[in-house]
Amino acid sequence: MKRIELILLLISFMLPFGAANAQCSFDIETEVTDASCPGNGKIVVRLSSSGEPITQRIVRLKTGSGIELSPERTVDNTAYFSGLVPGEYEIVADAACEGEQAATRGGRVTVHPTYHLPYVYVVSVSNFIHDCVTKGSIVIDIIGGRAPYQIMTANDNGETLTFLIESPGRHEISGMSAGLCNITLTDACGSSPPTVRRQIDEIVISPLNTFVHSINNYSCPHISGSVYFHVKDGVIPYRIKIKEHPAEYGGQTEFVTGPGYPYIGNMPEGEYVISIVDGCHSYDVEPEFTVNIQKKDENRVSATITEYSDCDGSGDPFEIKLHGGAAPYRIEMLDVPEEFNKERVYETNQTEITFFGFPLGDYLIGITDMCNAE
Repeated sequence: MKRIELILLLISFMLPFGAANAQCSFDIETEVTDASCPGNGKIVVRLSSSGEPITQRIVRLKTGSGIELSPERTVDNTAYFSGLVPGEYEIVADAACEGEQAATRGGRVTVHPTYHLPYVYVVSVSNFIHDCVTKGSIVIDIIGGRAPYQIMTANDNGETLTFLIESPGRHEISGMSAGLCNITLTDACGSSPPTVRRQIDEIVISPLNTFVHSINNYSCPHISGSVYFHVKDGVIPYRIKIKEHPAEYGGQTEFVTGPGYPYIGNMPEGEYVISIVDGCHSYDVEPEFTVNIQKKDENRVSATITEYSDCDGSGDPFEIKLHGGAAPYRIEMLDVPEEFNKERVYETNQTEITFFGFPLGDYLIGITDMCNAE
């Protein structure tokens, strides 16, 4: 931040490099740039005369401890001071004007700090697997300092990584190998807080564990076969590959999946050879399975209907026993007496169903199974 100040304090006494009847009358104007980094404050001192022109000048700064500083450069009547730490400075200006006696003027200005040393706080450390090697992820809070920041990590194996952080606040850095990790931050001012050390632990990989969980055989033209696997441990992602399959199979031959129960469907009948591998091949022998999808007997569904006596006048109960076909079954009352006021469609997985309270009369009943076999 820059500030312009006019210093009016006049100190008048004779200097050896001027000689005249009247003293040189001049003003001092200062421009102060506060320290945004340690030691980068600036003061610009300008001398101006409302009368005779200034012919000679000497401008100095004095620190609070009495150390005298000379300007890094002087251009005409302007002196430039830089590399200043925050604090109060005394300005001493000696000037001689043409035909006038030299005079001294001065005053005090302050360079304020707008900078706080940076600090790094580690919020959390976590591990993950990348390319089958343990890598670390560290969440840090950056407080103070001046952006941008450079963070360097180094472990005991000599591996180093560098990250550029554009702003203070919370950030995640990742990709560090297992071991003791040293975290060093340097801000735009070149300031660095003490190095932070955190341990990144090795992840122990359990061998891939997989097996066939269930097989659903081919049952009818629109209900194809399927297989479920149980997959866990190892390292994700898992890759399932159908190495051999019947000519009629037209689906994918490779799948990428996570843990759980991955599923392959739309499988016509026949023999399939399927392998499952994990991301890091954590097994001695690649798991491979032979799966046979068989065609179920597609006998058409049939039914036996048994009527019982009406004891209370509410209508004869009757029982339907289903044979063959494949559940679920659909029972539909296609033609019913005029007094009928019940549901007309029933879906069930049972093979024996009893109906009560149907009014007396003739019924036309349609029965189909999951393959629409009547």
